[in-house]
Amino acid sequence: ADGRFELLGRLDRIVKLEEKRISLPMLEHALMALAWVAEARLGVVQENRASLGALLVLSERGMHALRNQGRRSLTQALRQHLSQHCETLALPRRWRLLRQLPLNAQG
Repeated sequence: ADGRFELLGRLDRIVKLEEKRISLPMLEHALMALAWVAEARLGVVQENRASLGALLVLSERGMHALRNQGRRSLTQALRQHLSQHCETLALPRRWRLLRQLPLNAQG
């Protein structure tokens, strides 16, 4: 060994945006506490500046709300709910509604 090591990232899924630490699992649990959300996964989206993105699988009630209220109204309600749990900086800017979460070989 040559004494070097490589940092691969945090195991606890805490990310840093604009000098603030954000717990992704805490936000995911807050979303999944809603009857509309079956599964949630958050991550950092790198565009002009880093922000959070949310991948969501809606429950039957969530699909019903999507059909009746529309996507914009649904994501606004999700943002409103999350705003009770975090700062504005930690609210996802991108929302993707999926039938199932994508998985790789490791799950």
